[in-house]
Amino acid sequence: MNFEDVAGSIATEDGKEDLKMSDMGEIYNEMKEEQKERRAKRLPGRTAEILSLKNDGFDVEQLTEYQFRINGRLDLFPTHNRYHDTRKNVRGGYGAVIPFVKKFFEMNP
Repeated sequence: MNFEDVAGSIATEDGKEDLKMSDMGEIYNEMKEEQKERRAKRLPGRTAEILSLKNDGFDVEQLTEYQFRINGRLDLFPTHNRYHDTRKNVRGGYGAVIPFVKKFFEMNP
């Protein structure tokens, strides 16, 4: 007896289709791949925005393809719009990167 024999199948909202538990794994993997593609598409634009901070007098160091350090203190992760304040060990998210960085350093000189 396998897991599907015990668990049965899952009906969709319209009640017309049955999804086997093994189908759920395939659906999850497809969604994961689509998410990777979306992140890869938005990375170049977000990277360019972060690098443009140099024009505003910020020191921008690219640590990896996915991590930047601003003024030796603020780490930015553009794929997920996340940051890490390395001095205070505080993490969080941000929206528009340029206004966020400017405000961050106004409030944390």
